[in-house]
Amino acid sequence: MIELVNPKRHVEIGSSLSHLLEAPTTGSLNLEFTSRCNLRCVYCSVSGTDYVGQDLTFVGEFDSFVKELKARNLRHICINGTGETLIYKDWRSYCQKLLVAGFSLTLISNFAREMEQEDYDTLARLTQINVSCDTVDLKLFRKLRRGGDFRTLAYNMGRVRAAACKNGHMVPRFGWTCVVTDQNVLDLENFVATGISLGVTQFALNNLSKLSSLPHADSFNHVCEMPHEQFYNALGSLERAMNLIKKFGVELCCEAGLLDSIHARANQEAAKPEDATNRMQVKERSSWKEDRSSVTTYSAHPRSGQTRDCLDPWNYAIVRADGNVSPCCQREPVGSLASGQSLNDILNNSNIKQVRQNLLSGDLDTTCRFCVSRSLIDQGALRDKVRSHLAQTT
Repeated sequence: MIELVNPKRHVEIGSSLSHLLEAPTTGSLNLEFTSRCNLRCVYCSVSGTDYVGQDLTFVGEFDSFVKELKARNLRHICINGTGETLIYKDWRSYCQKLLVAGFSLTLISNFAREMEQEDYDTLARLTQINVSCDTVDLKLFRKLRRGGDFRTLAYNMGRVRAAACKNGHMVPRFGWTCVVTDQNVLDLENFVATGISLGVTQFALNNLSKLSSLPHADSFNHVCEMPHEQFYNALGSLERAMNLIKKFGVELCCEAGLLDSIHARANQEAAKPEDATNRMQVKERSSWKEDRSSVTTYSAHPRSGQTRDCLDPWNYAIVRADGNVSPCCQREPVGSLASGQSLNDILNNSNIKQVRQNLLSGDLDTTCRFCVSRSLIDQGALRDKVRSHLAQTT
């Protein structure tokens, strides 16, 4: 159970807004087939020397699990987790069952392995494939995504598109997901241009949370840690990449923590040292970095009356290979299917209701306070969003 920061405040929220703490449906779910991976990306927790992954074992009867998903009116499933789905031996059969059940499927993959025609034929039936790709520079790709080769990634994309054409399917939408660091930010324009030429229609620029315990943690940094001149070169690179995305009419998803931290760093440097008022204002706005044990996060921190602009605990869930269920990728599990609990019970238990209550009241725990993905919003505005969401789903 999450510790209450202000118990009296929670009692008030719980009594007056208790109807906002339920979640009868789930819009989107991440399903992890395996937490093992065939790459060792320098910024990923999988690169830790003591990391051990596992395969999906929690579902005694997969068909029953599928029925439970449909009972929550689930439409979309993202096959993704800490590991690489395509190295899991049964990934095709599980995907085929989910497709037959009528779910729209997205896959997140590194596309780093050699595949067979049956793999391409199955992938061609998906709605969207998001490929993890941090750079198109061959040497830097090998450095950042150890064990990977950009040429294999590009080849696999082409074979999936060809399989869709051959079998008469709509070609899946392709997206590229990039963790932005000081190593790749200056070449984002080439990254975007190459992706567009290969049929990518969505780019996701993700924020970096730095794990100092990783073996190669000293080989990369957050954009906001770059020296003054390089930082402003990075801003120019981001702007050119975004202009190119706009010019070709493709989609951009940029994590709020990345933009918030960049804006805060820019504001901090723009303040005049002799202007005390300016210094105070910038100090209040510029909390873009937070060191917590071995993890350094980069984001804007909430002020009084604010909370995180996040509906995930109401509309989203992650089911891990071990059966643990979480409302977001940064949060500890709120329950486990391995214990025999139903998904519906877990997504309405006291643990996840506490997470929702904290968001509504603005009494954020550490995970939400230092979130790198969601921007800030007034508490009243979030409550209005939750009301609107529940009205549309009930």
